[in-house]
Amino acid sequence: NAREDHPWEFVLADTLIDRNPTGYRFRCGVDGYAGEIEVPKAVNMGNAEIPLELYLRFVGFYVTEGSHRTYDYKHKRAPFSDFQGIINIVQTFKKFSEEFTETLTEVPGFSFRDYPKDAPTYRKFSNSDPAFVTYVVNEIGVRGSKNIPDWVLKLPTKYLEILLEAVILGDGSVDPNGGYWFTNTNKKLVDQVCEIATKCGHVVVVEPKKFTNPGE
Repeated sequence: NAREDHPWEFVLADTLIDRNPTGYRFRCGVDGYAGEIEVPKAVNMGNAEIPLELYLRFVGFYVTEGSHRTYDYKHKRAPFSDFQGIINIVQTFKKFSEEFTETLTEVPGFSFRDYPKDAPTYRKFSNSDPAFVTYVVNEIGVRGSKNIPDWVLKLPTKYLEILLEAVILGDGSVDPNGGYWFTNTNKKLVDQVCEIATKCGHVVVVEPKKFTNPGE
């Protein structure tokens, strides 16, 4: 618990890195509430309303493994026509979790294919419903600007834990000691995941790493 003369506070992850290049450790014992919020039973994603728990799993998978393609190679349609793009989420079989299939096939508009056909090594989930794509691009973002909607960060802990689990399944791993690792080059997303993990009662350590390949 925080001392009265030194209360807990949230700061940006990159600020912590600047202050301590080797990492920073902190813990929060609150229950996850950040102000009053009416918890919705479902979220309208443009093409349909889906249960909140399903929405949170989708958000976790999309911000870590998703992309927005703005050209339809199959029908040869360019951006800014009636085509809004395609939301793709890809998972390799080496890291594959059945929860990806269970979750994404429940979201209206998604289908999947395994590649390559003869000896599949990854599964690609796609959704080109214009209303759905518009919602995702505007509310959750695209490469370089993906983020978790602000209202989600204010949800009670039991919902944040659902999101955190999905994020770890996407861009994370579990070490032999039971610790969770999350790696991403999007600073805002890292800040948000740190906030969620902290609200869920986890000890968070931020370790900066340099990547020689900007695409990593």
